[in-house]
Amino acid sequence: MQSLKFTSTFFIFIFSVSLFFSCKPKKQDDPAPVYTGDEVISTPTIYSGNKQYMHDADIRLVMFESLIEYAQSGNTKEVFVDSIKLKNMFYNTSSPFDTAYLNTSGLNIAEAVDPVYKPEIEKLFGRLSIASKSQVESANGVAGVKQATTTSAFKLYDANGIAVYELIEKQLMGSLQLYQICSVLLADNNLKNQSKEIRLQTWDKAFAYLGVTPDFINYKVTR
Repeated sequence: MQSLKFTSTFFIFIFSVSLFFSCKPKKQDDPAPVYTGDEVISTPTIYSGNKQYMHDADIRLVMFESLIEYAQSGNTKEVFVDSIKLKNMFYNTSSPFDTAYLNTSGLNIAEAVDPVYKPEIEKLFGRLSIASKSQVESANGVAGVKQATTTSAFKLYDANGIAVYELIEKQLMGSLQLYQICSVLLADNNLKNQSKEIRLQTWDKAFAYLGVTPDFINYKVTR
Protein backbone atom coordinates (compact mmCIF):
# COMPACT_ATOMS: atom_id res chain seq x y z
CA MET A 1 0.00 0.00 0.00
CA GLN A 2 2.88 2.38 0.84
CA SER A 3 4.38 1.75 -2.60
CA LEU A 4 1.08 2.54 -4.33
CA LYS A 5 0.71 5.76 -2.36
CA PHE A 6 4.24 6.82 -3.31
CA THR A 7 3.59 6.07 -6.97
CA SER A 8 0.37 8.10 -7.00
CA THR A 9 2.07 11.04 -5.33
CA PHE A 10 4.96 10.86 -7.78
CA PHE A 11 2.70 10.96 -10.84
CA ILE A 12 0.70 13.84 -9.42
CA PHE A 13 3.95 15.74 -8.95
CA ILE A 14 5.11 15.02 -12.52
CA PHE A 15 1.72 16.03 -13.92
CA SER A 16 1.79 19.32 -11.97
CA VAL A 17 5.27 20.18 -13.23
CA SER A 18 4.27 19.38 -16.82
CA LEU A 19 1.15 21.49 -16.53
CA PHE A 20 3.14 24.39 -15.11
CA PHE A 21 5.64 24.43 -17.98
CA SER A 22 2.97 23.92 -20.63
CA CYS A 23 1.07 26.96 -19.40
CA LYS A 24 4.02 29.34 -19.39
CA PRO A 25 3.48 32.43 -21.61
CA LYS A 26 4.89 32.12 -25.12
CA LYS A 27 7.78 34.24 -26.24
CA GLN A 28 7.09 37.26 -28.45
CA ASP A 29 8.52 35.62 -31.58
CA ASP A 30 7.04 32.14 -31.85
CA PRO A 31 8.13 29.65 -34.51
CA ALA A 32 6.20 29.76 -37.77
CA PRO A 33 2.94 27.79 -37.46
CA VAL A 34 2.65 24.47 -39.23
CA TYR A 35 -0.61 23.96 -41.10
CA THR A 36 -1.99 20.50 -41.74
CA GLY A 37 -4.52 21.58 -44.35
CA ASP A 38 -7.54 21.04 -42.09
CA GLU A 39 -7.59 24.55 -40.63
CA VAL A 40 -10.18 27.09 -41.75
CA ILE A 41 -8.41 30.30 -42.74
CA SER A 42 -10.42 33.45 -43.42
CA THR A 43 -9.27 35.37 -46.48
CA PRO A 44 -9.56 39.18 -46.42
CA THR A 45 -11.36 40.82 -49.35
CA ILE A 46 -8.64 43.47 -49.59
CA TYR A 47 -5.01 42.68 -48.80
CA SER A 48 -3.49 45.47 -46.72
CA GLY A 49 0.24 44.88 -46.79
CA ASN A 50 3.03 47.24 -45.84
CA LYS A 51 3.72 49.49 -48.84
CA GLN A 52 7.27 50.05 -47.62
CA TYR A 53 8.09 46.39 -48.18
CA MET A 54 6.24 46.28 -51.50
CA HIS A 55 7.97 49.32 -52.98
CA ASP A 56 10.89 47.68 -54.80
CA ALA A 57 8.75 44.99 -56.40
CA ASP A 58 6.19 47.58 -57.52
CA ILE A 59 8.92 49.64 -59.20
CA ARG A 60 10.43 46.64 -60.98
CA LEU A 61 7.05 45.49 -62.27
CA VAL A 62 6.38 48.94 -63.76
CA MET A 63 9.79 48.72 -65.44
CA PHE A 64 8.90 45.23 -66.68
CA GLU A 65 5.62 46.53 -68.12
CA SER A 66 7.40 49.42 -69.84
CA LEU A 67 10.01 47.09 -71.35
CA ILE A 68 7.34 44.78 -72.78
CA GLU A 69 5.36 47.74 -74.12
CA TYR A 70 8.44 48.89 -76.00
CA ALA A 71 9.14 45.35 -77.24
CA GLN A 72 5.56 45.16 -78.56
CA SER A 73 6.08 48.28 -80.66
CA GLY A 74 7.74 45.95 -83.17
CA ASN A 75 4.31 44.51 -83.90
CA THR A 76 3.78 47.55 -86.11
CA LYS A 77 5.36 47.14 -89.54
CA GLU A 78 8.64 49.00 -90.11
CA VAL A 79 9.03 49.99 -86.43
CA PHE A 80 12.57 49.21 -85.30
CA VAL A 81 13.09 47.82 -81.79
CA ASP A 82 16.56 48.71 -80.51
CA SER A 83 18.22 45.93 -78.52
CA ILE A 84 20.43 48.52 -76.81
CA LYS A 85 17.37 50.32 -75.45
CA LEU A 86 15.91 47.02 -74.28
CA LYS A 87 19.13 46.26 -72.45
CA ASN A 88 19.18 49.76 -70.95
CA MET A 89 15.64 49.21 -69.68
CA PHE A 90 16.68 45.85 -68.25
CA TYR A 91 19.60 47.37 -66.32
CA ASN A 92 18.11 50.89 -65.93
CA THR A 93 21.03 52.66 -67.56
CA SER A 94 21.08 55.84 -69.69
CA SER A 95 17.63 56.94 -68.41
CA PRO A 96 15.67 54.59 -70.68
CA PHE A 97 12.19 55.16 -69.21
CA ASP A 98 9.72 57.94 -69.98
CA THR A 99 9.11 58.63 -66.30
CA ALA A 100 11.86 60.13 -64.17
CA TYR A 101 10.99 58.26 -60.98
CA LEU A 102 11.91 54.96 -62.65
CA ASN A 103 15.19 56.28 -64.00
CA THR A 104 16.21 57.69 -60.61
CA SER A 105 14.85 54.86 -58.45
CA GLY A 106 18.22 53.16 -58.04
CA LEU A 107 16.55 49.87 -58.96
CA ASN A 108 16.56 47.69 -62.06
CA ILE A 109 14.97 44.50 -63.33
CA ALA A 110 18.19 42.58 -63.88
CA GLU A 111 19.30 42.60 -60.23
CA ALA A 112 16.17 40.67 -59.21
CA VAL A 113 16.25 38.14 -62.07
CA ASP A 114 17.56 34.61 -61.64
CA PRO A 115 21.20 34.99 -62.79
CA VAL A 116 20.99 31.77 -64.80
CA TYR A 117 18.57 33.35 -67.27
CA LYS A 118 20.11 36.81 -67.77
CA PRO A 119 22.25 35.81 -70.79
CA GLU A 120 19.25 34.16 -72.48
CA ILE A 121 17.10 37.25 -71.96
CA GLU A 122 19.75 39.48 -73.50
CA LYS A 123 19.95 37.15 -76.51
CA LEU A 124 16.20 37.51 -76.95
CA PHE A 125 16.62 41.30 -77.09
CA GLY A 126 18.96 40.80 -80.04
CA ARG A 127 16.62 38.36 -81.79
CA LEU A 128 13.70 40.78 -81.49
CA SER A 129 15.77 43.67 -82.79
CA ILE A 130 16.96 41.72 -85.85
CA ALA A 131 13.42 40.61 -86.68
CA SER A 132 12.12 44.18 -86.43
CA LYS A 133 14.47 45.29 -89.25
CA SER A 134 12.42 43.29 -91.74
CA GLN A 135 10.49 45.35 -94.28
CA VAL A 136 8.38 42.45 -95.57
CA GLU A 137 5.53 40.33 -94.30
CA SER A 138 6.42 37.30 -92.24
CA ALA A 139 6.64 34.06 -94.20
CA ASN A 140 8.18 30.63 -93.83
CA GLY A 141 11.82 31.28 -92.93
CA VAL A 142 11.37 35.06 -93.22
CA ALA A 143 10.95 37.52 -90.34
CA GLY A 144 8.31 40.21 -90.45
CA VAL A 145 4.95 41.44 -89.22
CA LYS A 146 1.86 39.36 -89.96
CA GLN A 147 -1.68 39.06 -88.67
CA ALA A 148 -1.94 36.35 -86.04
CA THR A 149 -3.97 33.30 -87.01
CA THR A 150 -6.04 33.27 -83.81
CA THR A 151 -6.75 37.00 -83.41
CA SER A 152 -7.05 40.15 -85.47
CA ALA A 153 -3.83 41.50 -83.99
CA PHE A 154 -0.60 41.83 -85.92
CA LYS A 155 2.60 40.37 -84.51
CA LEU A 156 6.27 40.51 -85.32
CA TYR A 157 7.73 37.05 -85.94
CA ASP A 158 11.35 36.09 -86.38
CA ALA A 159 12.55 33.80 -89.18
CA ASN A 160 11.56 30.79 -87.08
CA GLY A 161 7.97 31.97 -86.76
CA ILE A 162 8.38 32.98 -83.11
CA ALA A 163 6.85 36.12 -81.60
CA VAL A 164 10.00 36.97 -79.65
CA TYR A 165 8.45 39.66 -77.47
CA GLU A 166 6.24 36.93 -75.99
CA LEU A 167 9.32 34.87 -75.16
CA ILE A 168 10.80 37.89 -73.38
CA GLU A 169 7.58 38.44 -71.44
CA LYS A 170 7.24 34.81 -70.37
CA GLN A 171 10.93 34.56 -69.55
CA LEU A 172 10.67 37.54 -67.21
CA MET A 173 7.48 36.23 -65.62
CA GLY A 174 9.41 33.11 -64.65
CA SER A 175 12.89 34.45 -63.94
CA LEU A 176 11.72 37.60 -62.14
CA GLN A 177 8.26 37.15 -60.61
CA LEU A 178 8.17 33.40 -60.02
CA TYR A 179 11.84 33.32 -59.01
CA GLN A 180 11.46 36.08 -56.43
CA ILE A 181 8.22 34.67 -55.00
CA CYS A 182 9.13 30.98 -54.79
CA SER A 183 12.92 30.72 -54.72
CA VAL A 184 13.83 33.86 -52.77
CA LEU A 185 11.05 35.35 -50.65
CA LEU A 186 9.00 32.28 -49.77
CA ALA A 187 11.99 29.98 -49.45
CA ASP A 188 12.13 27.76 -46.36
CA ASN A 189 14.64 29.96 -44.54
CA ASN A 190 12.13 32.84 -44.64
CA LEU A 191 8.96 30.85 -44.00
CA LYS A 192 10.54 29.13 -41.00
CA ASN A 193 12.24 32.25 -39.67
CA GLN A 194 11.75 32.70 -35.92
CA SER A 195 10.95 36.39 -36.38
CA LYS A 196 7.30 37.13 -37.14
CA GLU A 197 8.35 40.51 -38.56
CA ILE A 198 10.66 38.87 -41.10
CA ARG A 199 7.88 36.51 -42.17
CA LEU A 200 5.49 39.44 -42.63
CA GLN A 201 8.05 41.40 -44.66
CA THR A 202 8.83 38.58 -47.04
CA TRP A 203 5.14 37.78 -47.53
CA ASP A 204 4.34 41.42 -48.43
CA LYS A 205 7.25 41.49 -50.89
CA ALA A 206 6.10 38.23 -52.46
CA PHE A 207 2.53 39.52 -52.79
CA ALA A 208 3.83 42.63 -54.57
CA TYR A 209 5.70 40.50 -57.13
CA LEU A 210 2.43 38.74 -57.90
CA GLY A 211 1.41 42.00 -59.60
CA VAL A 212 -2.28 41.98 -58.69
CA THR A 213 -4.51 44.59 -57.08
CA PRO A 214 -5.08 44.34 -53.30
CA ASP A 215 -8.73 43.43 -53.93
CA PHE A 216 -8.02 40.85 -56.65
CA ILE A 217 -10.00 38.20 -54.79
CA ASN A 218 -13.21 40.09 -55.64
CA TYR A 219 -12.71 39.67 -59.37
CA LYS A 220 -14.16 36.69 -61.18
CA VAL A 221 -12.49 35.24 -64.25
CA THR A 222 -14.84 34.22 -67.03
CA ARG A 223 -13.76 31.84 -69.75
